[in-house]
Amino acid sequence: MGFHNLVNTAQFQEAANDFRRNNGRYTTAPRGSRDYFEYWELQEKRSREGYKIGNLWIPGRMYFWLNFFPIWKVPDEIAAKALAEARDVKGKISTRTAEKIFDFPKFWEIHYEWWNFKHIAWNGGTFMGIQSPGGKHVSVAKTRGSGFSYLEACDGVYNYNFIPGSKSFYFAGAQPYLDQDGILSKVQPALDFINDNIPFWKQNRQKKYGVMHQKASYIDEFGVERGSLAEIIGQVVDDPNKTRGKRGRKATFEEFGSFPKSKQALEIAMGSMRDGSFNVGQITVGGTGGEEGPGIEGLEDVFYDPESWDMLGFPNIWEEGYEATECGLFVPAWRANSAFMDADGNVDTKKAIQYDNLERAKKKKSKDPRALDRRKAEYPQFPGEVFQRLTFNMFPVAEIDAQQSKMEQCNTEQRDAQIAWEQERNKYDGWKYLAITISEAALRRDRRPCRQPRSAPAHPPGDVPGEVG
Repeated sequence: MGFHNLVNTAQFQEAANDFRRNNGRYTTAPRGSRDYFEYWELQEKRSREGYKIGNLWIPGRMYFWLNFFPIWKVPDEIAAKALAEARDVKGKISTRTAEKIFDFPKFWEIHYEWWNFKHIAWNGGTFMGIQSPGGKHVSVAKTRGSGFSYLEACDGVYNYNFIPGSKSFYFAGAQPYLDQDGILSKVQPALDFINDNIPFWKQNRQKKYGVMHQKASYIDEFGVERGSLAEIIGQVVDDPNKTRGKRGRKATFEEFGSFPKSKQALEIAMGSMRDGSFNVGQITVGGTGGEEGPGIEGLEDVFYDPESWDMLGFPNIWEEGYEATECGLFVPAWRANSAFMDADGNVDTKKAIQYDNLERAKKKKSKDPRALDRRKAEYPQFPGEVFQRLTFNMFPVAEIDAQQSKMEQCNTEQRDAQIAWEQERNKYDGWKYLAITISEAALRRDRRPCRQPRSAPAHPPGDVPGEVG
């Protein structure tokens, strides 16, 4: 796997730029004219088959995302200014405040990867060295603010728009993850946008028109329900059996760590998505750090064991000593900060990591011993931070992890001796002996390095990937 040197990505947003340039109209051709139909037939072709410029190809679902799915976002020009200031060593970084606007998404490299990985997971193929036979599901552990709720909302809207009779299910452990500011609140505006601005794709919702259930249908003069009958359905899963019988083209488990009995719910859903030995629908399991419920262990198990759950697997390049194992897709905080992306969506990795480390340093100085733990869990740099138990854990995880990493570098004899010394030194302080700093311990003895579980990235990114096979 490796990162990309993306160029001229604005060319993939030709339709979105038409809409901006024409003051809210995709085409100025008269509705019903030959030019009008040719325009929309071309847009539908790209949305279904994908689009290639030079040697870079994007799946049709990503083309739809970039051109027909506006979101609430920080204006691109403000993000560009922030990056310029960060790169100017003599410059002063201004206060970063911005009012979000409703506009088309920017091309991000992590979104480019996501749409391609979902494409090969389902259809088969190779991307960035990851091979798939097809018929695979996808799991992702991610930072906050990475846009994946929008991506998954778009995926269901795409099915609704282009696959007649399809059903796209959205599961969550609690209602707020669906409606209010949840994933289905991002579906509704997109459906309305299409009906308001793209008559070529307009579909009525006469029978089912609510945040939790949308259906593309109308009632004819004889009272018969007609239309494409595609549906988008939300379901609160407070009982794993509520995923039973939900057979569709898509199922998204939103904030999987919040589910009670998460693995049981997933197993039942996977059965509903099969017809004999065939998968008839793709499941996405997603979660962020900052545990919200008992399902965090389930998220961890699914993420670190993709083969058992029929998920697309990725080499675990993130954690030293685990390179020979597979995991789900991981999105660290520094890859999802738009303030450090250029106009084409490339991340300035060095600046983004520096910023994240500075934010961590602020939290480390906090009087709240859990502040750094929460920062790491919600804005992780490696997967193990996502799965920290915070809700029922009284200990400062970040300090314990630092000590654990130090101890892993010792052989058995050294480790036993150091534990005895530190326990004696802090015998009245309980857990505090785990928080002795690395620098203090280093003064007492030299230690050889050895494997550390779930720690920093094992090596830098590899070659620039080729296109989808």
